[in-house]
Amino acid sequence: MCRFLQLISALTGTPMDAGLVGNPNDYVFSQGALDNIITQLMEQTGGRTAPPPAPEDVIDNLPKRTLSEQEFKDQVDCAVCKDEFNQAESVIELPCQHLFHDDCIKPWLKVNGTCPVW
Repeated sequence: MCRFLQLISALTGTPMDAGLVGNPNDYVFSQGALDNIITQLMEQTGGRTAPPPAPEDVIDNLPKRTLSEQEFKDQVDCAVCKDEFNQAESVIELPCQHLFHDDCIKPWLKVNGTCPVW
């Protein structure tokens, strides 16, 4: 590693310690080394960090309601598709009180068991 840094220093004309802060062993100098680090991190987390999908019965029983006039005036939009809601549109409200289109939130919850805003 040190020889590599000496070579870079000679080619660029900069001192060996000018661009690196800290321990040179803390740096990744190749795609392979970066891939190894990512693999190690994924193995440590078990490959899954997201919560499991929401159960189908929970998804089917999410409360639906009509968008209030005040919410429409506040220009609330669906956090999944980012489209603004229409006045008096039917929306799904999650327990966190975020609002979504039915067609947007249900596919999300089948993969991710949490609110997409969190």
